[in-house]
Amino acid sequence: MRALPLHAMLQTYANCCGKFLCSGCNFQHQVKHQRQAAKKGQTPLPLTCAFCRTTLPDSDEEILARVHKRIELKDPKALRNMAMYYGQGDLGVSVDQAKCI
Repeated sequence: MRALPLHAMLQTYANCCGKFLCSGCNFQHQVKHQRQAAKKGQTPLPLTCAFCRTTLPDSDEEILARVHKRIELKDPKALRNMAMYYGQGDLGVSVDQAKCI
């Protein structure tokens, strides 16, 4: 894999393993995954993480559960993401500035 780009918009955070991925590398993994399924004549398989190969979450509840699990493991990136969810009201979380800080 290549070095991560400096611009934050070109990076992707994986909730499952707590890794930052280059968005281009992540996209390449997803395309390759779909092409392999198409060559075999199968229905597309669920998308997976480029690092740990776990399936990507389908719902907001799954994403929040994974973020909480990463927070329990003392992952500062997950804690920052959860603060951003509270600050912006993402993933069905109510906006709460006290929890955001």
